[in-house]
Amino acid sequence: MSITTDRLVYWRSPVPETCQLSGRKITTRFVDGRVPGHSAWACMDHEYFLSIGGRFGIGRGQLYEKQETSGRWLKTEG
Repeated sequence: MSITTDRLVYWRSPVPETCQLSGRKITTRFVDGRVPGHSAWACMDHEYFLSIGGRFGIGRGQLYEKQETSGRWLKTEG
């Protein structure tokens, strides 16, 4: 779930510690996206999402990156 502030969109739910599919640790960025070839969605490691053919956009996936100064997760793509 995300929230919009002055045109910036931030993730507001707890960020998972690991990718829900690969088990890789999430540290600085993650994707909230549809699993390619399935109707299911998951929070995934960015590189894993791309490696399975994931794409960004409405109904596909959104990339969130942790902001160093605030610690908040900003939507940067999708």
